[in-house]
Amino acid sequence: VASKGEDAGVVDDRSYEEWARAARTLDAIAVYSGGTSVVRTASGPQEVRVLPATASYFQVLGVPPLMGRAFTEAETQDRAPVMLMSEQLWRGQFGADSGILGRTVDVDGTPRTIIGVMPAHFTTPRRAQLWRPQAPRAATGNMTFYHSVIARARPGVTVEAVRAELEAIQQRIEPDRSEQQRGLTPVVMTLHERRYGDTRRPLFLLFAAVAVLLLITCANLANLSLARAARRQREFALRVALGRIEVVGHHLLACIVELLPHGQAVGQRDGHAIAEAAHALERSEVVVERAVLLHQDH
Repeated sequence: VASKGEDAGVVDDRSYEEWARAARTLDAIAVYSGGTSVVRTASGPQEVRVLPATASYFQVLGVPPLMGRAFTEAETQDRAPVMLMSEQLWRGQFGADSGILGRTVDVDGTPRTIIGVMPAHFTTPRRAQLWRPQAPRAATGNMTFYHSVIARARPGVTVEAVRAELEAIQQRIEPDRSEQQRGLTPVVMTLHERRYGDTRRPLFLLFAAVAVLLLITCANLANLSLARAARRQREFALRVALGRIEVVGHHLLACIVELLPHGQAVGQRDGHAIAEAAHALERSEVVVERAVLLHQDH
């Protein structure tokens, strides 16, 4: 459920608890937040992006650690002093140390044990470099807490189905909510949509434009070859008449060899453009399957 921006807004604690308990269209649901921390490394203090989250966060995104493990539900509830780091941080600040697991690192003055390293392709809101356990705050009295929420839809379940179920849950708890919290509507958005928007149409238009350019280039090269052959038609006819057919063959081969670098250059240029477009499309698809961001709106 999301609003504008990378993270997509927030959900109040009561709604989150009911969605987590009652939603059948979701495989898993998680809470996360964000900020920065100072990590002490061999090269000195480094400010990094940190993402406190519940243990289910990694289940939602479905990407296993490159090394080690994710934190457990017990570690989340206890806010245990453990953490995972990104592969980029591990390589850049810790020299890709294979013995990093179990090592204690100072983070904001607190010793934290490294239990895992997440792979470089791990797609996550806030572009985090560190992840640590944090349990969501529960509602107490008149106090209301708000959370960033991400969930994983069950296989075959559409965004519309998730939205419809959350709306039904919201209506069921509406009479028990405070005046301030009434009238909130669940908003469901895929992680792909939140991060990249609608990229398919522009990319396919780029593919089409490159294909047309390649066809035009091939046609121009063919016309150039035919024009050169036409200019030398009388010469070739005379050589054939004189029985010097092999010379004609040599000249035709020379023409092909002369045009080949031009065709190769065009092919490389257009091929590079197609490869870039394909890579952009691939990047747009490197997001976690079935991950949806949740928030509320009036």
